[in-house]
Amino acid sequence: MDEQLDSASQEILNLLNIKQSDNGITILVESSESGIHVQYDGKSGTIAYQEPCQFFRALGLLIERMKKDELFGETSL
Repeated sequence: MDEQLDSASQEILNLLNIKQSDNGITILVESSESGIHVQYDGKSGTIAYQEPCQFFRALGLLIERMKKDELFGETSL
């Protein structure tokens, strides 16, 4: 993830009172050839995106599902 996305995602996480921790849930962030892909299995998550705005949409979907404690396979948009 580039520095701008990292900085912006930190601001969003702070606003939502979500803290980063070495003991927390691992979220893999990677680039995608098309659209966004989001996955969460209760232990780790994955966000794949093509455009920077898609990263934030995927992050929002992941946080929403995690707060509801929903496990889900890959969601593609």
